Amino acid sequence: MIKITSLTLLLKQKKILNDFPKIFLLGRSNIGKSSFINFFVNQKVAKSSKRPGKTLFLNHYLVNESFYLIDTPGYGYMKSSLIRKNLVEEIMKNFFKQLKDDDFVILLLNIFDNIFEIDWYVLKNILKQTKHIFILISKSDKLNQSKKHQIKLVLEKKLSEISLEVAKNYAFFSLKNQELPKNLENQILSFICETPKI
Repeated sequence: MIKITSLTLLLKQKKILNDFPKIFLLGRSNIGKSSFINFFVNQKVAKSSKRPGKTLFLNHYLVNESFYLIDTPGYGYMKSSLIRKNLVEEIMKNFFKQLKDDDFVILLLNIFDNIFEIDWYVLKNILKQTKHIFILISKSDKLNQSKKHQIKLVLEKKLSEISLEVAKNYAFFSLKNQELPKNLENQILSFICETPKI
């Protein structure tokens, strides 16, 4: 696990801050991005909610004075006012425009939901901007090995149709294990070391 020595919160940003390497966390509404952030930094700093659409801005967490972990608004569903929906849509549209080839993206998928077309749409849009992407399949503790294998085959087939580079860039993950997948941890450490600060 990456050791956290310092953490600075820069919340409710409408634009991406660019003075440190950036790791973005993407996923559908209520998929568990806030819970993942709290696990990653080993502090309860991100508020989770049973109500989808709680995150409305780009919340930046400056980790160890070396990189940003950035929480983005959830996509796909939000039961709220038209004004809030439009705000999120605008922020996400700007997000894709600002995403750079040296940014890193973690895309969370829930194994108990179908992987919807919107997930593939988001993945394809990310790949237009950066090849640094990792897919994290959450709540894997609820699956037996047989079911995991089935999901693995389907996922790799679909991913290889989109990008051969991404086809192996995924891991099963559960907060109950309290452990970051080793291949993701290695990629994050490599990314932080190789990406220069501005």
